[in-house]
Amino acid sequence: MSGAAEALPLPEPATTSSLDSWETLALASAEAAPFRRRLVLKSKGRFVFVNTEEIDWIEAKRNYVWVHVGAETYVHRQTLGMFETRLRPDLFRRIHRSVIVNVYKVKELRPWPTGEYVVLLRNGKELTLSRGYRDQLPGLLHDAF
Repeated sequence: MSGAAEALPLPEPATTSSLDSWETLALASAEAAPFRRRLVLKSKGRFVFVNTEEIDWIEAKRNYVWVHVGAETYVHRQTLGMFETRLRPDLFRRIHRSVIVNVYKVKELRPWPTGEYVVLLRNGKELTLSRGYRDQLPGLLHDAF
């Protein structure tokens, strides 16, 4: 018998559900290529495929992120910091400790006397660019040609 056939490991017994296997596969592929054009989000027990260009904005509350895509909102269990590592830095900017915005969805910026800015999205949503994230302004103001 050849040595190559003997070196192959035996398959592990199936101890997890097929949903757990899909989750493991989805998470492993997300870690392998951090800046994907499409994300796999586990939300409410299902897997949703989202093109990153379609994301309007992302907000965080504790260990969950709310991904806003048009009229849809997907809740995904992950910290905002970890989620941010999966996003293209030329497409997304963090404007608050709990908010990330797609720069191509920004319609207008309005300064406030407090040093903050109101970020108006094309869909009418108003977000706050806090003073601590003013260094993100050049990324929001750049011309995208």
